[in-house]
Order: sequence, then structure tokens, then C-alpha cells
Amino acid sequence: MSLTSELSQPTEVRPRAHSPEAQLPRLLAGIAAEGALTLEAHLRQHGELPPVRGHGRRGDRDRAEQLLEEVERSGLLGRGGAAFPLARKLRAVAGARGRAIVVVNGVEAEPASLKDRTLLEALPHLVLDGALIAAQTLGADELLVGVSEAAVEAIDSVDEAIEERGHSRAQGLFDGVARVGVCPVPTHFVAG
Repeated sequence: MSLTSELSQPTEVRPRAHSPEAQLPRLLAGIAAEGALTLEAHLRQHGELPPVRGHGRRGDRDRAEQLLEEVERSGLLGRGGAAFPLARKLRAVAGARGRAIVVVNGVEAEPASLKDRTLLEALPHLVLDGALIAAQTLGADELLVGVSEAAVEAIDSVDEAIEERGHSRAQGLFDGVARVGVCPVPTHFVAG
């Protein structure tokens, strides 16, 4: 079974976008009317992460390479202005010497843009899932989520999600990642 099939969930046929039964795209599935999606609700909606780690050092490298190949085939690009290919960024870090740290850039200062804040406030576990896959793939033992200091609700939401996962360490929700934290940063366009 490929990692892509492990990561994907069965999709259901959605009604036309203009119909009242239309649903949000899968990425935004599960957004609660108020507050963030809890860990329990997140796992029900999106499922558990597939294992990125293999068996032993060789198995870890094989699984990491498999994920990198899947990301490359997907053509996934960064959402910033440069649309930088994620696979190229991951391969550069994977091939570098030294200690890898995954930093989620949730600092958003683009005029009239609330995409990062919306995801961090409403679906913090989804953001953490992506960051954890990257951390495990790169062998990073630290994961930091940068959030604009003005986005107090986003900071609180991610903090609560980290705490909720911390209570569930037995489930392997931070498997291999020793330090996970939120870093409030100044609200300036270049801060991200």
C-alpha cells in the first residue's frame, strides 16, 4: 500500500457547490461552529496518521524516502508567493548535515488574508499532523509553530491542541518529536 493511499481518506460524492447540501473541501472538513476541533473529533474526521517511521534506522530511511517521493509526485507547492515545491524543500533539509527542526510558518501579514489564522484557530490538529509527518520524515526532534502575536485565538488554539496531544502521548501522537511549541512573533509582513 502506498503512503498516498494511507494518507488519503475515502471521498464521498459531493453535491454541486451551489446546492444547500454542498460541503467544504476535505481540508476544511470538520470546522466547528465555534472553537477548534478537538483531538477526538479530529481523529474521527481525518483519521490517525500513518506510520512514517519504519523498523530500525534503515526502515526509517526507506519510509522517509517513500514519503518524499509521494510529495514530489503530488506536485505540492508552498502557499506563499513563490509557490516553492515542498519536495525540494524537504529533500534539501533531509540531505543537510546537522539537526533538523520543523518550523510551521503561521505568521500571516498579507493584507486581507486569514488562511493561516483560520487553520490554526479551527483545525490546529490538522496543522500539527502535517508538521509531525514532516518532522518524522526529516528525523527532527523539535517542532515549532510560529504565530502572529496578534492572533491570540490561534495561539491559544494551537497551545490547547499541543496540550491535548501531550496527554495522549501513549497513542504516539508526538512519536519521535521531543519538543513541540508555539512561538508568538511580531505581526509584520517580513516576520514570517
